[in-house]
Amino acid sequence: MPILFIVVSIVSSFLGVTWAADFHRLNQQAEQAFIDGDYADARAHWQASLQLLDLSITQKVDALTRLAAAQQGQGNLQAMFSSLNQALDVNPHRHVVQQAQIQAQLSDAWLSIDKPQAALVAAQAAVQAALDTDDNIAQAYAFFSRANVYSMMLHQQKAQKDFSQVHRLLPQTHELRFKAALNQVDLEIEFEQLESAQQNLQQAHHLGQQLPLSSFAQLNALLAWSVQAQALAQLFKDTQIHTTVPVALLQQAENTLRQAIQHTEKTQNRVARADAYGQLGHLYETQQRYEEALPLTQQAIFFAEQTEYAKLRYRWHWQRGRILRALHKRPQAIAAYHRAVRLLQPVQHDLQTGYRYASHHFNDSVRPVYYGLADLLLQQAAQLEGEARQALLRQAMDSIEKSKVAELQNYFKDTCSAALQPRQVDLALVAPNSAVLYPIALPDRLVLLLNLGDTIHQTEVPIQQTELKTTAFIFAYDVQNRVNNRFFYAAWDLYNWLIRPVVEKLRAAQVDTLVVAPDGIFRLLPFAALHDGKNFLIEEFAVVTTPSLTLTDPHPINWKEAELLLVGLSEGVQGYTALPGVLTELSNIQGIAQSQVSGVSQILNQAYSVDSLTQALKNTPYSIIHLATHGEFNSLAADSYLLTYGEKLQMDTLQNIIGLGRFRETPLELLTLSACKTATGDDRAALGLAGVAIKAGARSALASLWSLDDEVAALMITEFYQLLLQENGMSKAKSLQQAQKSLITQVRYEHPAYWAAFLLIGSWL
Repeated sequence: MPILFIVVSIVSSFLGVTWAADFHRLNQQAEQAFIDGDYADARAHWQASLQLLDLSITQKVDALTRLAAAQQGQGNLQAMFSSLNQALDVNPHRHVVQQAQIQAQLSDAWLSIDKPQAALVAAQAAVQAALDTDDNIAQAYAFFSRANVYSMMLHQQKAQKDFSQVHRLLPQTHELRFKAALNQVDLEIEFEQLESAQQNLQQAHHLGQQLPLSSFAQLNALLAWSVQAQALAQLFKDTQIHTTVPVALLQQAENTLRQAIQHTEKTQNRVARADAYGQLGHLYETQQRYEEALPLTQQAIFFAEQTEYAKLRYRWHWQRGRILRALHKRPQAIAAYHRAVRLLQPVQHDLQTGYRYASHHFNDSVRPVYYGLADLLLQQAAQLEGEARQALLRQAMDSIEKSKVAELQNYFKDTCSAALQPRQVDLALVAPNSAVLYPIALPDRLVLLLNLGDTIHQTEVPIQQTELKTTAFIFAYDVQNRVNNRFFYAAWDLYNWLIRPVVEKLRAAQVDTLVVAPDGIFRLLPFAALHDGKNFLIEEFAVVTTPSLTLTDPHPINWKEAELLLVGLSEGVQGYTALPGVLTELSNIQGIAQSQVSGVSQILNQAYSVDSLTQALKNTPYSIIHLATHGEFNSLAADSYLLTYGEKLQMDTLQNIIGLGRFRETPLELLTLSACKTATGDDRAALGLAGVAIKAGARSALASLWSLDDEVAALMITEFYQLLLQENGMSKAKSLQQAQKSLITQVRYEHPAYWAAFLLIGSWL
């Protein structure tokens, strides 16, 4: 027995040493692959290390958290969260330092997909765990993760306080101090605090120089610093402050990037090499040194094409397209833009861990790619005739459609749901009495694409984008003020730019329904209230908006077989005022619908909750859901909601509830929101309103841009349903048009503040 025990002990010890050696070897290989930008290889090695027997908790957690980093690099977000949650399960509060580490990384993961509230919860947990230790590094990482969350939420004082803790806890030679200093600069750029940003940028440069020479950390520091230096230089220029700072910053950035390029020659990291060449190319592009910028960008593409990092690849192809355009090489520029669009993955935020840049916004880094391609195609189309021209116009429209779909996916942080997947739409459905108008605001001109049947008409209006935006903002604000008619001047200008150039074509084709696909600032416009000097647009055409034609499903409906659900909140709850007109509104609709549809159900006041709505939709396949309750649409989908009696109904929840009937034969044809409002002047908020029907899985939505007197809302909504549900009723678009015209004819309600807020979104039939 003693001999056997000794043999077993020796074998166990030997195996333990072997497993430890294997873990160390696999970990080293994975780290090197990660540094080289080969995330697939890094992932494979960390997955292999997890298959080893008798790993300690520390080793398992290390492998899982590093695996998550590789998965994030690949853009595999679902796998990333799975690995981090596994790490939490492996380490159930036994190793406090690792608990803090996991939560900090989880916070960064949530930030990478723009979920700041979830990120804050994880960051708070990281700080709490770290403060239970004497480990300065663990505490610094926890404070750093929370500071990044506060930065994204624009809580500057809280972020600065946490960044200060990072500096207090760590020596100058620690990489995290550099990251903290640079992220402080990013926040100050966001708030346009130029002097402090400049001082902290130089402090960051000093800290970066303290990092070990030839280290991967220093290479990252050089590249990250140059990004912020260029951003700050641009801010100095934009604010038109007469100073030599921008020139000095750009020269320093150029020197830094040249140093980084030399540095990358000593490493196999193709991602870093692409970034170094590409950034220097971008610097030269901004200085109009195009001939120098092009070969550097080609080098960036060469190294980027050897990686799986799609975001990096699209970025440099886009840059190449811009440079070729500046060099008047349009065919090559179009090809480069096409390549960039094919590579673009707009919702995945593959950010370099630890660095946060304000430039990673949709409007800065995604939308311009689609619009840049459309602009080039439209220029080319203007020089051609016949089918060749039509083909280019279809490509341009397709690029704009892709932008619209991508922006909705970005807004809702959702690339997977079927509702947000583009589909082919038979444009014959819009003929012969309907037309689709795409107003495309480009920096130097407005392009109107009018789709009449199978033909696209292109019209260009020489109006600067800045003037167009200013006028649209004025109109969106003034049209809500019923005290005066100041809105008229902007309504006239916008009509002359957006409608008058195409109105004769509409009349010649006997169009009675105009479907507008607005984008950006145009989403704020109640097109119905545009004015030709004699009449409002709605008096000649029924007007519908759609956030994306390829996400619209126009079908005629037989309302006789429809089920109608009326939901209302007339009482004042959760700090919101009462809506006494809701009772009249629902009673009127019920009276109209009783003999016109298959069935009518109602949920009112205290009975109205998320649970009761869920239960109702489980039991009955409703074709119409009418929600007469307060609603708010803001620039973030997470801040947009509808009010129930005791809680707030978020858009994701609404989608899930309505999705209960997704596989039934009767789809949701109409979602009416009769008391919602949209943040004034915020086109991202208007995007949320425009996308609510699509997100909720409804073919159409009827909703308001601003709050209305609930008695007026009841009047118009009643008229709308009266026309829609009657025998041989009108289309949704024509029903809304007639309801709005009926108010215009009443002196008391002729001002568009009373009737123009309501938009029909989606299917117009």
